[in-house]
Amino acid sequence: MEKRLIIIVVAIVITAFMQINAGVYIEGTTTQVDGSSKEKSIIYINSDRMRVENSRSHVEDAPDIVIFRQDKKVMWVIDTKEGTYTEITQKDLEQMKAKIDEGMKQMQEQLKNMPPEQRKMMEDMMAKQMPKQMMEQEKITFKKTGSEKFMSWNCDKYEGTKSGKKAAEVWTVLPSQTGFKKDDFMVMRGFADFFAPLGTDLNDFVMMGVEEDLKTGGFNGMPVKYINLEDGKVVDTFVIAKIEKRSNAADLFELPGNLEKKEIW
Repeated sequence: MEKRLIIIVVAIVITAFMQINAGVYIEGTTTQVDGSSKEKSIIYINSDRMRVENSRSHVEDAPDIVIFRQDKKVMWVIDTKEGTYTEITQKDLEQMKAKIDEGMKQMQEQLKNMPPEQRKMMEDMMAKQMPKQMMEQEKITFKKTGSEKFMSWNCDKYEGTKSGKKAAEVWTVLPSQTGFKKDDFMVMRGFADFFAPLGTDLNDFVMMGVEEDLKTGGFNGMPVKYINLEDGKVVDTFVIAKIEKRSNAADLFELPGNLEKKEIW
């Protein structure tokens, strides 16, 4: 009887430990201001790994999936419709940056020899075709503007500026308000660091800021609402609809075996 009691106590302790260390489940929605699309995102986090599923409400396709493994320093981009995946490592990103830099250098040399009107036309074309993150390296600087309630959360509100123009509005909550610790979301910061070889600042999109970030123009807490602006106009809005503790299955963070590998280049 005593032995059985010990087993029951151990089982209760283990169950409680598993609940305390449960993973994170997040649902969010990104809505384009022009109504052209509405994208639902589901994020699963288990310690040093993360899975993001994105699906558009107006497209009858299977969701796009990104799996980031901080422990392996690798990211898998899965096309569920085509049944393919692309593996990306930091070495791949270094090679990608070298190719981009070389291409930009060659383009700049060609632009020097063009007449002013033709050069302007080419520069405008490049700006439209290339992601703005590649063209503009200046990061968004955030400043706290007050406090405001959003849904059930008491939020700190921040305004982000870039090149003297308003570029973002953010409502953040401290992890304690959601029943989590900041360490539960640190893999998101690891995801941003993963892209460091590209020289691209992804910290504006990290879903977990810490108090130390305030010293460098960042924000503190987790964004539950994030508005992107370009030239002072709203482009899209991201809103977290649900965040909860959940026991995420381990295979969610593994690469399925029935996919065909697709090379980056």
